[in-house]
Amino acid sequence: MRLRCVCFWLLFLSFLQRLQRLCASGLILRDALIQESPCLSGAFGPFSSQAIACSGGPPPLHFAKPVIIGQSMGGYVGQVYAQLFPDEMSGFVSIDSAPLQREYMTALEIWALKTVEPIYRWYPWKSLLKTGTNGVAASDYGRSLMRDMMMAYDGDQGRYAKLAGHGYKMLAEAIEADLPYAITCPALLVCGEKDRAGSCVRYNREWHKRTGLPIEWISGAGHNSNTDKPHLVNRAIEEFIARLQEERAE
Repeated sequence: MRLRCVCFWLLFLSFLQRLQRLCASGLILRDALIQESPCLSGAFGPFSSQAIACSGGPPPLHFAKPVIIGQSMGGYVGQVYAQLFPDEMSGFVSIDSAPLQREYMTALEIWALKTVEPIYRWYPWKSLLKTGTNGVAASDYGRSLMRDMMMAYDGDQGRYAKLAGHGYKMLAEAIEADLPYAITCPALLVCGEKDRAGSCVRYNREWHKRTGLPIEWISGAGHNSNTDKPHLVNRAIEEFIARLQEERAE
């Protein structure tokens, strides 16, 4: 049986398409983040909506035993999927994301997540553009992608702030829900060594230490390691998928 992958970051889509059938869901700064699903309840309603959408619908309509690959916000969606459907994942790859368990974050860090919208709304746009561009990537290529995305909101900083703030707020609410978010399937953590987005490096170091999940540190890469060093990230994913397929064949 072929494994199916679900990816929340579209940059290395063509690589993943060579591996498996793919369901892709772009999450970061998507207008749809503003609309929560009315049929879902719980502190992580928007994440639940994304998780159910990527599965193709609630069981039994979802993809059979997907491998979920999530970058940054996509990694949180993957963990919510694991919470909602604990026995339905064949594998999980977290790229430049962080654990959702409450124990990893301080109260101050959670509070800071909830203040992003007003900060982004009043921060000088040119400075915000520079900080955002340089903060997520270490390569010219990765920074150009982030700049292009942010420039779509040039002249409408309020909308950018609202979208970003909503994403961070729902992240804070998912953490405050204080749920297990246990990863019971084979998993791989991937993180850029130069990740400067919040405390991702510290979170991933602790995630690996406390759970024993294997971790792949990407040398010379920032928060969007799959744009800084796509060949290294792709190789780590490919090797992980190959191991899963070998285990299934045994």
